[in-house]
Amino acid sequence: MARSARIVVVGSQRAAAGLGRRRLLLICVLLLALAALGYVRQASLVAAAGYDVQELQAIRQRRLATIEQLRFQLAEMRALDRVAREAERRGLAAAEEIVYVRFAAPLRSPAVATPAAAPNVPAAASVLDDLRRLLRP
Repeated sequence: MARSARIVVVGSQRAAAGLGRRRLLLICVLLLALAALGYVRQASLVAAAGYDVQELQAIRQRRLATIEQLRFQLAEMRALDRVAREAERRGLAAAEEIVYVRFAAPLRSPAVATPAAAPNVPAAASVLDDLRRLLRP
C-alpha cells in the first residue's frame, strides 16, 4: 500500500482562526458603536423636538394673551359711553327734536330720497381708519 502524503499546518490554522476571531470581534465592536451613535442621534432629535414643542407652546400662549387683550379693547370700543364720548369729540349731538311723519295712505310710487350734504360730518372711511388706528397696539 502506498501511503499518501499528508501535510498538516497547525500553526497557520491557529493563526487563521485567531484572525477570524479578531475580525468578528472588530465587526461586533463596530456594530455596537454604530448602534450607540444611532441611539445618541435619536435622543438628540427627540430633545430638539421637545424644545420646538415648548417654543411653540410659548408662542401660542403669547398669541392667546394678545387675542384676549384685543377682545378687551374691542369690548371697550363697543361700550356705549365710549361711543358717546367719541361722537361728542367729533361734533355729533343727539337730535333736539324728533319728528315722525305719518301718511294717511300708502305711497303708490317708491319715494326717492336725495341725500343732502352734511357739513362737518366725517366720511365713513375716515371713521373706520380712526377705529383701526385705535385698535392697533
